[in-house]
Amino acid sequence: MSGDAGIKAGPGRGSKTGAGSSRRASRTDAPVPTKSALRSELKEFTRERLILAALTAFAENGYRLTTVDSIVQLAGTTTTTFYRHFASKHDLIEPLRQHLQEHVQGVLQLLDSPEVWTREGLRKWLDSYTAMWTDNQGLCEAYWEATHVEPDFARRAIPDMEIMIDSLTHLLAPLSKTEREPFRVKLSLLLLLADRAVYLAKISEADLGEAILDEFALILFRSFASD
Repeated sequence: MSGDAGIKAGPGRGSKTGAGSSRRASRTDAPVPTKSALRSELKEFTRERLILAALTAFAENGYRLTTVDSIVQLAGTTTTTFYRHFASKHDLIEPLRQHLQEHVQGVLQLLDSPEVWTREGLRKWLDSYTAMWTDNQGLCEAYWEATHVEPDFARRAIPDMEIMIDSLTHLLAPLSKTEREPFRVKLSLLLLLADRAVYLAKISEADLGEAILDEFALILFRSFASD
């Protein structure tokens, strides 16, 4: 009896020890990040922190008044670190552009529905655009400031808008190849003007602000009524 007990107990003890060894082995086998990987992660983290600080500074102070010093102060780093990632403040225009494009694209996509292309539908669409613009007002203003002082950036305004318009597949589908390009240019111009119309509506008295948006909805409607 005692011998049988010993035999039965043996595997139990062996199994317990094996489980512990397995757990230790799994911990040992876990991949250990290399110094190079850790440096890369830290570099990316620092870069993203600088971008976030720049967007915060642009929203609060505008593009012109934002300095490298103000960016690094917000990021909690140094100018030396900044210049390891960016040549100048100009390099941070691209993150600004990408941030706004993501938000504009979301509202722009609403135009791909035929129901929007009535005077009333376009007026409601302007309300959606106004809500997006209000959420990003500081960055929208920084964008326009940047177009005044950075000509290369300004030249991208229409092409960037056309790229976003190309995602409106239902809206573009009825147009022939020759009709599509002038349509894209015209809609790009009107959408850029919509940004300024919303700005004027926001800074005006309530009644005038509503009148501005009402009139701009009518302009949009009439501009494409015959297309």
